[in-house]
Amino acid sequence: MPENKRQSPKRKQKKAPWQRNDLAAVFLALAVCFLIVWLLIESGSSLFRDVNTDSAPFTGALTTPVRPIPVTNTPVTNPPETDPPVTNPPETDPPVTNPPETDPPVTNPPETDPPVTNPPETDPPVTNPPVTDPPVTDPPVTNPPETDPPETNPPETDPPVTDPPETDPPVFEPIVVVPESVRVDDSYFADALFIGDSRTVGLSLYSGLRSNYYSEVGLNLSTVFTKGYIGDAKLTLAQALTVNPSFTKVYLAFGINEISGWPSKQAFFDRYEELILLLREKLPHAQIAVQAIIPMSGAAASSDRYRDIGVNEKVAEYNRLLQAMCAEHGIYFIDVYEIFADENGHLYAADSTDGIHLGVASSRRWVDYLRTHPLP
Repeated sequence: MPENKRQSPKRKQKKAPWQRNDLAAVFLALAVCFLIVWLLIESGSSLFRDVNTDSAPFTGALTTPVRPIPVTNTPVTNPPETDPPVTNPPETDPPVTNPPETDPPVTNPPETDPPVTNPPETDPPVTNPPVTDPPVTDPPVTNPPETDPPETNPPETDPPVTDPPETDPPVFEPIVVVPESVRVDDSYFADALFIGDSRTVGLSLYSGLRSNYYSEVGLNLSTVFTKGYIGDAKLTLAQALTVNPSFTKVYLAFGINEISGWPSKQAFFDRYEELILLLREKLPHAQIAVQAIIPMSGAAASSDRYRDIGVNEKVAEYNRLLQAMCAEHGIYFIDVYEIFADENGHLYAADSTDGIHLGVASSRRWVDYLRTHPLP
């Protein structure tokens, strides 16, 4: 704190004599005036009393005669008006008493903290981050286990270009051939889908298994893409899978029509792989199983229509190639061939009336095989 400067007291200036007597003269003049007024009041009061005494009437009865008193007016003499002597008090200077020289008390101002002034509350400036487009990253491509699928171009038309699904399809264990396992009940097939030719139609009619069937008499791996045969609206397979993509298991059964009518083995497998790709696109979370081709009976295979083709020999060859194809694509192979082929590779005669299509008992044996071979 800064020290206060010491100030010397100011000495009083000495007044002139005429200035010192002003107060006494005033008091003296007032006293004289008061005396004059008092004398005037006293003289006037005595005169008034004398006049009233002389002139007041008497109303009471006189008992004794009153001797009249001669009235003589005494002259009223007022005292000469003389001013009282004015006595001025001796002119003496009042004693000058200088106050002792003492330093004025130093009073330090109370120590107070300087006022804290908070800066005005202002919102920080809002800066929007620059808008940047998120990096476009292609979804990871998952190759099927063990080997990459062969690059095959379908005849005549290019395979459809399909964008990968938002989530990668499940990677199944490389079991390929489905082994026998714990028997399942029919509720296991409630969300399953069976796709195939006339043999699958017989399965839906005679086996008693209630499930979902996209099958048609005469259907093959070419017309399955183009023919409108599903439901009352006659949808194609791709359209039907778009409308109802809820299936979790798909069972495929093709081959007997293609072997007996298609001259090109490569076309058969190209179309089969194209069908697998379509199912992967439409049902990315579904398990896919290819069922082995069931042979013809010996009598049917040796008939004029099929003798030169060697149908049952091709059935055995195609089944080996289908198993390899399933391994390449990471899907399952169900070997129903083993329960329908005899030691010569022919269909048991008792299983069919025409040597090609299965009857009631054989259809039920087919479903029973699927119950004991559920997909892993």
